[in-house]
Amino acid sequence: MFGSDASTDCAAIVDSDHIDAVVIGTPTDAHIRFMQQVVANGKAVLCEKPIDLDMEKSLAAARELERQKGASCSVSIVSSIPSRRRSGRPLMRAM
Repeated sequence: MFGSDASTDCAAIVDSDHIDAVVIGTPTDAHIRFMQQVVANGKAVLCEKPIDLDMEKSLAAARELERQKGASCSVSIVSSIPSRRRSGRPLMRAM
């Protein structure tokens, strides 16, 4: 029903006509490059955090991607440390 592919060949994914969205789970230093390629080819992208270790590079990439018409980008921000999730709950409840 929900077919999906996995590949280590970024070019094949980016160029594929039957792929609508890409999840990027590469080493951090490749995130921006792959995000730019995916969005330039009209696909939605979900990238694991962080976009880059350099804040200025991350902000510049986000601004550039924002300017691309029809771009759909998200960054996954999921904590794998349960205690951090619990410690944020009182703050969210107070809002």
